Amino acid sequence: MNDWPIPNFPLEQFRALSLADKELCLAMIRAYCAEAALQEQIGMRFPEDEQPYY
Repeated sequence: MNDWPIPNFPLEQFRALSLADKELCLAMIRAYCAEAALQEQIGMRFPEDEQPYY
């Protein structure tokens, strides 16, 4: 991730968090991204530009 991953969460608020809270936030973001990637690999989730037509 090269960019701030959550555009609705102000960077200033993130900077104000304790180190433990920052680490928890980043771990949760990484876990979410890993889960989304796994779901895409096994066909449970489609990338935004490849939504199925039902």
